[in-house]
Amino acid sequence: MISVPFPILFSGVFFFSVIGSYLRGGEQFGVFVMVVFGFVGYLLEKFEFSFVTFIIGFIFGHNWNWQFGNPSLPCAAKV
Repeated sequence: MISVPFPILFSGVFFFSVIGSYLRGGEQFGVFVMVVFGFVGYLLEKFEFSFVTFIIGFIFGHNWNWQFGNPSLPCAAKV
């Protein structure tokens, strides 16, 4: 297996990630989103949060919040 020094590997991955996120939409917003999610991922790793529970909450959180936040909406009864 080829051994690549960490600074070279990190700079290459970072460079291609920035270029790819910029080319995806053609705006700097994609780069900003990539940096924000990278920082969130770093914080989650540093404080030892579970990745699986974060993904489940991120995907289903909005739907569950809407469902449990408005309990009278799905079963509105006439009084």
